Amino acid sequence: EHLEVLSRQRQPVALREVTADLGLPQLDQRQVAVTFDDGYADNLTNAKPLLEQFEIPATVFVVGDAIGAEREFWWDELDRILLGKHPLPASLSLRISGQQHHWELADRARDGALSRLRRPTRRRLRRGIWARLREIEPSERWRIINELQAWAGLSATVREDRRVMTETELRTLADGGLVEIGAHTASHPRLSALPAKDQLSDIVRGKERLEAILNAPVTSFSYPFGGRLDVSTATVNAVRSAGFLRACTTRPGVVQTTTNPLRLPRIYVGDWSGEEFERRLATWL
Repeated sequence: EHLEVLSRQRQPVALREVTADLGLPQLDQRQVAVTFDDGYADNLTNAKPLLEQFEIPATVFVVGDAIGAEREFWWDELDRILLGKHPLPASLSLRISGQQHHWELADRARDGALSRLRRPTRRRLRRGIWARLREIEPSERWRIINELQAWAGLSATVREDRRVMTETELRTLADGGLVEIGAHTASHPRLSALPAKDQLSDIVRGKERLEAILNAPVTSFSYPFGGRLDVSTATVNAVRSAGFLRACTTRPGVVQTTTNPLRLPRIYVGDWSGEEFERRLATWL
């Protein structure tokens, strides 16, 4: 439904076309570019056939280290642990970045054992842990995810609707040229929290992994998390040094003639009906 609206109401173009006219006196306000983050397999199985049907180009930004991984992204695993329907223990203790954190969970069972935690409380717990996990090193993050799995009595798994593409699937997605593959770092860190050299290292490593798989240059980038505090001047400089020509943030807004091509705004699209999407589109552009 969204693609039908875009094909009827706007002029979908490749991301590189949006940035090609930057600096000109006026931009074509009908142009839109479709992007996806992370590199989930459903970008190939679900999105590409529909993009082909409507002849709409798109850019898929892929996390290099996640390609073919036998684990879900840490945020998906966190959701599975904390937001599932299974009961959880009545208390939780975690050591994060050298600090001990303890939570007493609502709906404690009378015997002090398992708790059927209410979803609003689960969501608050998830938000608090998510905010801490995104700030730390991948090795510590996965240690904590493993501890949470054991605490919840769950085993590691990869759900089909949460898995990342394999190398073969990534090449298939790029076949035909309708879908551009962009980089999304190697490990999906919060770049601005890292020293400048570590930012550049992770950015370059992700780019090189994709280029080796595709045997083609990768010139578009998307900042992990992508908010105002996630993208520092050093982050932008690292992206420029790595050889990228354009980079997307998650800061809401439309591209203007004076927009920095390495700080492109994007508009989040939710799981809305076609009618709702069309109504919102009219307010954005």
